[in-house]
Parts: sequence; C-alpha cells; structure tokens
Amino acid sequence: DGQLAGGARNLAACAELDYEEKIRRHQASLTLAQRLGLVAEPAKPLNAAQWEAVKKASDARQDSGVPCSICLDDFRERPQVILSCSHVFHAECMRSFERFAGERRCPLCRRSPAKR
Repeated sequence: DGQLAGGARNLAACAELDYEEKIRRHQASLTLAQRLGLVAEPAKPLNAAQWEAVKKASDARQDSGVPCSICLDDFRERPQVILSCSHVFHAECMRSFERFAGERRCPLCRRSPAKR
C-alpha cells in the first residue's frame, strides 16, 4: 500500500515536471512581438486537471462516436487529436486544416486551442 501511494505521488510529481517543461517550451517559442505584448500569444498548455475536464466534455458529447468533422470519415484506428476546446479530429486532418487555414484554430468553434 505504501509503495502504491509513493508511486502515485511520484507520478503526480512527474506530471507536474512535464507541465513545467511544457510551460518553459511555450515561453521559449514566443516571438519578440508576443513577448512584448504587441501580438497575442498562443494559448498556454493545459495542466492535467484541465485536460481531464476537456476529456470529460468530449466523452459527454460522444465525439469519438461521430465522424471527423473535417473529412467526415469514422475515427476507427487512425490517430486522433483532442483540442483544449474538447473537439476531436483525425491528427492528419487537423494538420492539413492548419496548413490550409494558416493558423492554429479549431475548425468547429474557431478557438485558438492547445493540443494534447
């Protein structure tokens, strides 16, 4: 029992370190204009609790049970991406949409999402 609790604590600590690393990478990726506040910066990465809420919202809508909104194909075994707005797409479709649109936004709600 004590070993399991210690393992859970280590896992939580590891997740926090991963999140801190994501924040460091986010800050390092900002342009000078974004750092100076001249241009809006992209959304910060979500922490584990925020992602859990996103996943629950997506599960409640049963997004994986409907076709991809971009290509209209079923999800099946193809890799998927869930956005911070909780919408789900094929990873390949989302990359294509971002290239076509020239920006990182959700094709459905147009929010500027952070991906997981």
